[in-house]
Amino acid sequence: MLTKTEIAKLIRKKYEGKLDRKEQFMLEELASQNVHFLELLRDIDNSEVLHQDLLLWLNLDGELGGKLSVRLRNRTLDKIKINQRRHKHFFSSRIKMVYQAAALIIISAVLYFYIYRSQAVDLVQEIDTIELSGEMPSIKMHGGKIVELKMTEHTVVISDNLKYKNGAVIEGNYIKDDEPLELSTPKGRTYELILSDGTHVWLNADSKISFPKKFSGNERLITLEGEAFFDVAKDKGRPFIVKTLRQEVEVLGTKFNIKAYEEDFSTTTTLLEGSVKINTEKESVYLTPNEQSIVKNGQLTRRHVLTDQYVGWRANKFVFYETELRDAILAMGRWYNFEVVNMDKLPAIHIYGTISRSKKLSEVMQIMGISGLTFKIDQREKITKLIVME
Repeated sequence: MLTKTEIAKLIRKKYEGKLDRKEQFMLEELASQNVHFLELLRDIDNSEVLHQDLLLWLNLDGELGGKLSVRLRNRTLDKIKINQRRHKHFFSSRIKMVYQAAALIIISAVLYFYIYRSQAVDLVQEIDTIELSGEMPSIKMHGGKIVELKMTEHTVVISDNLKYKNGAVIEGNYIKDDEPLELSTPKGRTYELILSDGTHVWLNADSKISFPKKFSGNERLITLEGEAFFDVAKDKGRPFIVKTLRQEVEVLGTKFNIKAYEEDFSTTTTLLEGSVKINTEKESVYLTPNEQSIVKNGQLTRRHVLTDQYVGWRANKFVFYETELRDAILAMGRWYNFEVVNMDKLPAIHIYGTISRSKKLSEVMQIMGISGLTFKIDQREKITKLIVME
């Protein structure tokens, strides 16, 4: 049986009028076995039906579309209008390109929901049995003592002692000022930290940050593994420095996000306010608001970005915009507590959309299935694996 990827390729070639006789026969064979697939092929040949489907997609306002889709649509149409004033011929070709792209998304969606619906039902039931590990965010003391934090409080404050934002003391004054502390979050959990200098840090799932009880000397140094958003308290005499695996970020007072998971191919720093300096072993670069640095394979680059995509997790959302499927799946694994096997078999595509992290994993994976992702779930004891299929 043809895979979803192979079927999608045939559908695309049919839409573009590039099918050969053998491929045409293969599609007809599939259509003879599935009435929904036959209807899909007929709709592709019917320009009026296709036009209505495209209008429907362009006006989506649900989870698959949402604010980001509207923004993308408006930006695309704005570009079309600008170029229309410049070149009328380009306007018609650009509209055609938009329609083609939208049509392919619709085709993929119909393929998933019509042809693979029965498979999805069983998979949904299996996915819904996945649970979080039960671990809580915690602080590790110098001597190895681990203190679990209450999820009902959300925020830990570092002052003369360790306490929650409501004033309830966690650990007393016997902690030395220069004693290293480590806050960590398990998969599926986030936590806020207020450092002794007043800096706010929001730690994403499956992350770790190390810091002293009180900063001393002429700098404020911390280390990060994973992802965190920083709102740094201003102190012109003492720069705030964040060390990660591939870089150092130096600031005086600003708002920015760092994503530095070990399994990622790159480390990104996204600036919302102020200015930061990114240092690697070979070079340095300054960022201004709405810029992002990327450290990958020892190379440091900078680009302009829409910051919403990179801080959406703080609003408990996955926000994808030209996001590689690999990065999206890794982000989901950190939140829903699963490991990914056969990562190299993932389709080499980019995805778009906004998905609430409060949704069940089954709902999210149904949406991801539209991208052409096929997988199975393997659960043994407390370890859940998402195995990517051919």
